[in-house]
Amino acid sequence: MPFTITLEKLNKGHTFEDIALVLKNDIASEIGSSSANLIFNESLTILRVDVDEDYRNRGYGFRLMLSLCQRAFSDNIKEGNSSFATEWLKVHLVADEGETANLRKYYQRVGFTEDEEQENDRPDQYSMTGSLGSVITNLQIILAAKYTGYPVSVKVE
Repeated sequence: MPFTITLEKLNKGHTFEDIALVLKNDIASEIGSSSANLIFNESLTILRVDVDEDYRNRGYGFRLMLSLCQRAFSDNIKEGNSSFATEWLKVHLVADEGETANLRKYYQRVGFTEDEEQENDRPDQYSMTGSLGSVITNLQIILAAKYTGYPVSVKVE
């Protein structure tokens, strides 16, 4: 049985949405989670993508990130925003300076670039920004090319 990503929490307002996802293994133990804030027709901010250390380097973090992005894309369309505008919706990611250089390279491969204009709460963090369409496409390509041996069923409704 594949691992599953499910919607853990959804807080929806007229102009925003808070999304939390959970990743469970084949025995239904939580092994990862992610959260993001979507401001309709403006931006998606990925707050957290975390996978237990024993399950890292298998693409599960990318799958969580992709699920957040796809949810943001579809919900932005449901709110009446055009698909073209949604494709160019800004995606922000805040990471700690202490993260490995490899993780920063992963973010860059996905389509994020460092964004010095985006404000952070802490000086030991850096911001990265990409566009939603590019991030989704790059995540799909990376997952298809590198992580096909680790199946995940996505049940985000």
